[in-house]
Amino acid sequence: MKQDTVIRLTPRVYHDYRKSIAQHAPETAAILGGRLDKPNLITEFRFCPPEKRNGAYQSSSTYVSVDADLMNWIILNEWQPNGLYVLGFWHSHPRGVTGLSGKGGDIGLFDQFLQSEDARAMGWNQIAAPITTFKSDGTDQIHGWIYRRGRNNAESAPVLIHHNGVDYTPDEFEALCKTGGSKPQQKAPNRIVEAEFLMQDLALASRRLQSLPGLSWRERLTIWRQFNDYSRFELDQMKHRMKSQPYPTDQI
Repeated sequence: MKQDTVIRLTPRVYHDYRKSIAQHAPETAAILGGRLDKPNLITEFRFCPPEKRNGAYQSSSTYVSVDADLMNWIILNEWQPNGLYVLGFWHSHPRGVTGLSGKGGDIGLFDQFLQSEDARAMGWNQIAAPITTFKSDGTDQIHGWIYRRGRNNAESAPVLIHHNGVDYTPDEFEALCKTGGSKPQQKAPNRIVEAEFLMQDLALASRRLQSLPGLSWRERLTIWRQFNDYSRFELDQMKHRMKSQPYPTDQI
């Protein structure tokens, strides 16, 4: 089976990227998460501050060392209990440095992660590693890379925003959002993000209800009815907001 050489982001992940890495001078970094059975679809993005040593943040225009304690806490306490895992790392580079550094840098670090016993046991076989650089006018540029276990080099991979079953380049997606048209897929960014948050929250609540221990079938049925009523209410409220309020003109 041919390996998928593309990095897909949900609109919420792209929105979070635009509000963090794309707004700061290099180098800054974020961890990317999702499900291991869909390693090319990034559903989680967490911007990570640099590590602090002796009162100084460990970052510069050519280097960043993320706060490992915070990163591990997110992975172990927020992601893994919900079936999510690390799928990659996104960081910015100085102007003109669009690729990953070699065995003594990015690729060497990624290879150590993937060669570990834990990674093999979990089936973690590849790392998505987008790089952001900036033009002289401050405009950000995204360069996608995927590193697979045991390789000497990373593969170039387009970074696409996956929305309503369609893949868009960042430019295409931003143009789509700016139209604010009447079609469902042309809602402004904030509306797309709001809908994604609600559906993810409802899915998470549903999984947690299914795993509640020690309930009789009557108690479980009562809880499910209450949950269904709550879900319908939240969805109706969101539909009402989208119909009654004009589309915002803000851009991603």
